[in-house]
Amino acid sequence: PQGSSLSPLLFLLFINDLCSNIDVNIKLFADDCILYSIIDSPDDQLKLNMCLSKVASWCRTWQMNLNPSKCVYMSITLKKHPYLFNYSVDGHTLNNVSKYRYLGITISNKLSWNSDIASVTSKATSKLWQLKRSLKFATPEVKLLAYKTLIRPTLEYARVVWDPYTVVNIEKLEMVQRKALRFIFNKYGRYDSPTSLMKQTDLTPLSQRAITDRLKTLFQIITDSLHINTDNMFSFTTRTNTRASHPRYINNFQIRINCFKNSFFPRTISDWNSLHPSITNSDSLENFLHRLAAL
Repeated sequence: PQGSSLSPLLFLLFINDLCSNIDVNIKLFADDCILYSIIDSPDDQLKLNMCLSKVASWCRTWQMNLNPSKCVYMSITLKKHPYLFNYSVDGHTLNNVSKYRYLGITISNKLSWNSDIASVTSKATSKLWQLKRSLKFATPEVKLLAYKTLIRPTLEYARVVWDPYTVVNIEKLEMVQRKALRFIFNKYGRYDSPTSLMKQTDLTPLSQRAITDRLKTLFQIITDSLHINTDNMFSFTTRTNTRASHPRYINNFQIRINCFKNSFFPRTISDWNSLHPSITNSDSLENFLHRLAAL
């Protein structure tokens, strides 16, 4: 029944067979459904559109209405002349969008994270102003706890995906933390250095925490803690160990475009390969993080 503790489980069982008849990649999360496919020819576009029709047919079978006005499509490509196609559902042409917010992350058709970072910093700054009003007379300890509980998670949500590489975007995020430090210690003077204030806390630059988070995620992927198939993602070197490698040394990618160069795997693998074997060969995540923190 609706509203009971069994409702989520029953809903998952209800929609579970939706994937069985779809010939392209499909991801389900609650009532969100995304279909995606690599488009190398017009036939791939027709196949994807046919799968959209299958989703609509599944909805009709189970007496549900699919609202085409709330369905959109986005072509993610850097090609100057990509394949064009008007995707449709039940005779309704879907809107083509340049960016889409999915599970709290704004994805753009050029895989630029500028919009997402702008949204994150705006949201975090708004929360910080709310804290300033609510905790105006609180102690630094309470303010610091509030920052780490309410503000920093906003700045770091899914950051391993969109971790910025440009100085401009990195500074946008660090600026929020610097403002928070001034708020925590009530130090707004011209000569009050946020760097000095940070030394009075256990805080570290967000960019430094991001490196740790990326390495942590890669360690979890390598040790199969996340149950992700890595066959088509990366490969380990087969050469004998040298000073420049370790048993878990990962082959670097051949990179042609900056978009890929600055994405998760190339950046993180470069950092990973530079680690000492005593860190990469850790037998648990806890030991890995402990040894990484000791650097």
